[in-house]
Amino acid sequence: SRSVCVRRCRRRLGCCHGGGCALLRGAEAAMFFAKVENAHRRALELIEVGQKKDALRTLHSVITSKRHRTYSKDLEAVMLLYLELCVELNKGRKAKDGLHQYRNTCQTVPNSLELVVKHFLLKATEAANAAQAKADELIAAGSSAV
Repeated sequence: SRSVCVRRCRRRLGCCHGGGCALLRGAEAAMFFAKVENAHRRALELIEVGQKKDALRTLHSVITSKRHRTYSKDLEAVMLLYLELCVELNKGRKAKDGLHQYRNTCQTVPNSLELVVKHFLLKATEAANAAQAKADELIAAGSSAV
């Protein structure tokens, strides 16, 4: 049933879920970006309205797609935003997968990979420090209440 629905949705013939099928949202719909800039703009729009998971899914589909396998400055900007979202949403495996894909993409420009990894480490360190400070506050508040 689901495979039939997927085929029908991809051909836009209508599906068994009614009008707006869930299969056309998210990763399935994000694969149709012709340009990296459009995916980046769409992700920023999704972040503005609070849909960070959908923005991450959109950026992940662009990074892993075979259509965008050549290095560009726009892809670097997408990767930076992608890693910020991964850190914010605690998606370590997705960050790792994205870094592997980007490493293969930017083999001709190693400086870009270095910049992206340093940015990732900076954001991860900031998030870890913030979590540690919050934990210290909770411990201090708990021990003073006793």
